[in-house]
Amino acid sequence: MYCFWSPKVRKSTHVKVLERFMADYTLTKEGYEKLKEEYKYLSEVERPNVLKQMSDARELGDLRENGAYHAARHRLSIVQGRLEELKNVLDNVEIVESTSDDGIIGIGSTVTVFTAGIEREFIIVGEQEADLATGRISSESPIGQALVGSREGEKISFNAPKGVVEYTIVTVK
Repeated sequence: MYCFWSPKVRKSTHVKVLERFMADYTLTKEGYEKLKEEYKYLSEVERPNVLKQMSDARELGDLRENGAYHAARHRLSIVQGRLEELKNVLDNVEIVESTSDDGIIGIGSTVTVFTAGIEREFIIVGEQEADLATGRISSESPIGQALVGSREGEKISFNAPKGVVEYTIVTVK
């Protein structure tokens, strides 16, 4: 049995945290610009608003039972955490232009695939900008890993929660 304050546990925890904050990120130019805009909004608009809410709530008196103050403090910690995460990403980013000119799928490529009578279109993006609802899939996802490096006309397969899925690559832009 170990205790949470043992040096061995602390060291491994700190190393994991440091690795997370020192990781390199790959983004498209559009994804980079969106994250810059979010950082600017959070630092110039949202954070000052939350600080004002905290100041207003503090003036109401007793902080021990002041729900507005505690809610604002909680919101500030969320905003601060997101700002730190965005700063880390923006400081350690590699911006990738579309690499589909040579016909090989990479980050920034728009890919049309066919499976079971259905055609779907995906844009391969970095992990930070993935959004399956809009067809933007991470190059680190199982399907993204299978697609990256492939060419038009090839068949790929990957493991999904429902089992092995096969796609035929129709077009690469």
